Amino acid sequence: MGPNLRAISYVNGRFAAGPAACISILDRGFLLGDALFETVRVLDGRALFLREHIRRLRSSASHVGIALPLKEKDFQQILSDLQRRNRMPNAGARIVVSRGQYNGSIAPAPNAKPTIVVFMWKFEGYPQQFYENGVDVVVAREPSFSPAVNGVRVKSVNYLNNILAYGQAAKKGAH
Repeated sequence: MGPNLRAISYVNGRFAAGPAACISILDRGFLLGDALFETVRVLDGRALFLREHIRRLRSSASHVGIALPLKEKDFQQILSDLQRRNRMPNAGARIVVSRGQYNGSIAPAPNAKPTIVVFMWKFEGYPQQFYENGVDVVVAREPSFSPAVNGVRVKSVNYLNNILAYGQAAKKGAH
């Protein structure tokens, strides 16, 4: 249910397949977790709730001071192009926007050009037995976000707390 390693992705204005779709090792998203994301469900060739996703992405970007150069129609066109190129009318799509290149300082460069990545994967959903029988769950020891650090206003790529919580659930045999 994850990304197809040969699928075509969009990176900073270019479409590339698999390993050719790369960002710099000096990207702030990679080095510092200084990036945002939205995950969009594509159903029968239509990006569901795209306006709301882009509105939230724009709000997050504004909150952390990242200038988002693309508009909703640009993201719609990118998603349409990716659907066509990958032949995926039913997909998950991830839009990732980082602050751009690291300038040697934790302080952002005033005119940094954001890195924009969009990739897709075939969406298969959860197994039918999950819907019929449910799943076991646990409550993580730590919250998945800290209200002291932007609360829930920003969808950051930093998922370390979520990854740790997932590990706790897996150790207990829960979904």
